[in-house]
Amino acid sequence: LIQTSSQRRKYFDSGDFALSQAHREPNIGHIGTGTEHPLRGSIPHPSSPVPGDSNIKDDPNSQKRGVEDRYKVKEASNLHQRMSTDKKPST
Repeated sequence: LIQTSSQRRKYFDSGDFALSQAHREPNIGHIGTGTEHPLRGSIPHPSSPVPGDSNIKDDPNSQKRGVEDRYKVKEASNLHQRMSTDKKPST
């Protein structure tokens, strides 16, 4: 009984189950997952430019100093260190 239940297909939600019962594939195609956690610097951060006639001083469309330094500290977390040691070939 346990072996047959573990061999059955697992469904993400009721919609996935309904599509399977109707013998149709989901329209999202193959879902690929990554092999690494993304680093904060590699994630795009979209933003809107500030109008030139706004009341913000200095250059409103430039990134503030020190932002990159904060991200570098967070990237050196334990998870990041563990992942880099896991990739080394064992001898």
